[in-house]
Amino acid sequence: MVIGQPGYIGLFDGPHSDMSLALRMDDTSRSRVYQGWYDKVWTNFLWQNEFSAFSQDEWYILGQGENLAQAITYAISQQTEFDDPNAPVNTYRLKGQGFFTDIRLSGN
Repeated sequence: MVIGQPGYIGLFDGPHSDMSLALRMDDTSRSRVYQGWYDKVWTNFLWQNEFSAFSQDEWYILGQGENLAQAITYAISQQTEFDDPNAPVNTYRLKGQGFFTDIRLSGN
């Protein structure tokens, strides 16, 4: 599955990119995912922005024991900007295999 805007082959959209191979996504016995944003993200380590707020909301819900699907839904619900094509909710990227309802934080 790939959710988000199309990107460059080799970054997200190829069957297996360097990142997916590094995460052993060629092994289909487990659900797994990697995520990020399409294109470059403006960051400033001194100030929170909408991208860091999205991530913090997502990690907060994961820390409560919920799955990735619930965490992403919560993070999206906290967004206020949906019309800007460069907003986090419109540039979010997710790639993986299996079911993202199976993905939770684990001590293993």
